[in-house]
Amino acid sequence: MRLFTPLAAALMALTTAAHVFGGGPEIMDPVAASALTAQVQSVLWVVWHGITTVLVVMTMALAYLSRHDVPALRITCFTICLAFAGLFVVAATGVPNGFAILPQWAIFTVLAVLVGLGRPSSSTSAAPA
Repeated sequence: MRLFTPLAAALMALTTAAHVFGGGPEIMDPVAASALTAQVQSVLWVVWHGITTVLVVMTMALAYLSRHDVPALRITCFTICLAFAGLFVVAATGVPNGFAILPQWAIFTVLAVLVGLGRPSSSTSAAPA
C-alpha cells in the first residue's frame, strides 16, 4: 500500500488534536472573555465546533481511504484541504507576519498533496455502491 493516504490520515488526526487541545484555549477562551455580543460569541462557538466536526470527519474519511479507493471521497477530501489552505493564505496575507502566525496554510497544503498522491494498493477495492 502506498503511504500517502495513511500519512494524510495521521497528519489530519494530529491537526485535529492541535485544533481541539491547542486552538480552543488560544482562540475560543479569548472570544468568550471578550466584549463581543452574546450573539457573535455564539456564532463563533458554532463555527469553531463546526470546523472541529469537519476535521474529525476528514480524519475518519482519510483513514477509510487508506484501505478503500473511493474517488469521489478522495476528491472531496482533496478539495476541502485545498479550500482550507486557500482560506489561510488569504487570511495570512492580511495580517503582519501572517504566514508565521497562521501556519495552517502549510499543513493543509501538505494534506492536499498527500491526498492527491495517495491511492490504496491494487488489492483493495472500492466501497460497494
